[in-house]
Amino acid sequence: MRSKRIVGLSLGILGVFILAVIGWTIYSFRGRIKVDAFRQTVFCEQISTGMLLSDVRKVLSQYGEFRETEAQFQGGLHAIGIYFTNSKARNLFGETSIVLIFENEMYVDARVPVPLADSYRSLCNK
Repeated sequence: MRSKRIVGLSLGILGVFILAVIGWTIYSFRGRIKVDAFRQTVFCEQISTGMLLSDVRKVLSQYGEFRETEAQFQGGLHAIGIYFTNSKARNLFGETSIVLIFENEMYVDARVPVPLADSYRSLCNK
């Protein structure tokens, strides 16, 4: 009799745990969809191909403070990593950094890291 209670209690706890994991997964997935949609709006519509870095900074500064790191490459390419430092902007843009690609001082693309991979994906699907 006692072993039946233990089995029943264990199954109940396991069921609650599984439901919590499923709920958290759905909540995280919905949040990620909202972040991706917001990023696309900003980096593919508000910021357009050919904009100067100073104009891109003006658009991004509307959403809060951010840090930048820059890397230059041959052929006039350079990448600028953007990370928002205030919590409101991080909620909008996500916790990861966003890499902006410029060619000859003109905006070309925005990319984000792919989770569990050593690569980046374009936000504007170019």
